Amino acid sequence: KKSLKPMWVTESNEVFEYLKSKKLPVIKKNIFSIYYFIRAGVLFGAGEDYPNFLNLMQKETIRFNLRHGCGPASIVKQQSFKLTKNRIKPILDKSNFYAQRMNQWDYINFTSKISEEYFFKIYGIEPSKMKRFGFPRCESFFDRKKMIKKLRSKSALKKLGHDGKKKFILYAPTWRVNKSYFPLDYLKGFNFEKFNKFLTENNFEFLINPHNNSNFNKVSKKLNLKNKFTNIHFLKKNDLTDINEILTEIDILITDYSSI
Repeated sequence: KKSLKPMWVTESNEVFEYLKSKKLPVIKKNIFSIYYFIRAGVLFGAGEDYPNFLNLMQKETIRFNLRHGCGPASIVKQQSFKLTKNRIKPILDKSNFYAQRMNQWDYINFTSKISEEYFFKIYGIEPSKMKRFGFPRCESFFDRKKMIKKLRSKSALKKLGHDGKKKFILYAPTWRVNKSYFPLDYLKGFNFEKFNKFLTENNFEFLINPHNNSNFNKVSKKLNLKNKFTNIHFLKKNDLTDINEILTEIDILITDYSSI
């Protein structure tokens, strides 16, 4: 729409360089970017909050939350959380802090009627604020022929150096209050050596994709996966732009990710 003047504000160098290379309007989030927040007619965001420097944002600004997911951590536990360097701190306030932040938005995007109902019931989000537009990153899943082709070719997994002839299990645990907590370490009777043998005998590869808020570096080093286990692999942070790139090529998915 030619009447609009969009500007993408980002903290990511990768996003900034990519949009700049495409000659699209982008600015790094800094003291100068405050100008765009103050002047914005419409603000789109994917987090739970937005910067409102000295409360200078116009009252007329339409605030639209695109959402990034709707997971069990925020719905089932009915808790608010604050991110810290090494831990995620739960606030035992029956989600009041979270609800307060979400209700600052004029509109909130959802993927399903069920998630709308949860947010109304738990956080008191008004139905008039709810818009069900889905996520753009999931649009490709509606093209069944393309998805079957991807499943058979395993093209994205091959690019990451994996054997396309094998079957794949993706294990994607979401963040925990302790960022270094790795659920498999606490699974009674679980043994990585035996599990790797099982995977090898059955022609499976086990891929582990940690949540961005998790810190599995210590776990990865401790397991020494690269040298020790042939069929168990951590996906590196920069392997994928989005987990949806490989979802269709996976045979078994084990997850509690909100975005998945």
